[in-house]
Amino acid sequence: MKTKTEKALIQELKYIAGNLANSEEHLLETARKAQSKEDKIKYLKLAHSARLVRTEVMKEMLFGGKEIDLSDERKRTKFGELWCDIKHKLISNIHFIESIEKLVSLGNFDKALELLELWDLNEKQLDIAIAEIIRLAGGEDESAGESNENA
Repeated sequence: MKTKTEKALIQELKYIAGNLANSEEHLLETARKAQSKEDKIKYLKLAHSARLVRTEVMKEMLFGGKEIDLSDERKRTKFGELWCDIKHKLISNIHFIESIEKLVSLGNFDKALELLELWDLNEKQLDIAIAEIIRLAGGEDESAGESNENA
């Protein structure tokens, strides 16, 4: 059973990881729109740097900093699939927040309330995925490395 402090830390790490993933998106968009090759490379490097920091934050959040093999040469493991699912749900949370804030600023409270409900559902699914990857990392499931072939 996690303490309130541990739960609060995981919640904060979720926001950090989600915002870093969102930062990666923005930096990649900026690289795409940059005019010079040098600027494109500069923003690609910044995006990669944000990714490395996000990866470390996610490892701390999910595995207490422990190294976990997320894939092998032929296929993504269950860890890798869950990791990716969690990353996308974290990014979605940030977009939910931004969209809700925009709707509120436009006075569209009905749509904002609808998105609040969807965000809550996404958050619940995220918590389930986090609990599962933590369970697998604890060694409770010996088949953790098995998964379908990547498409």
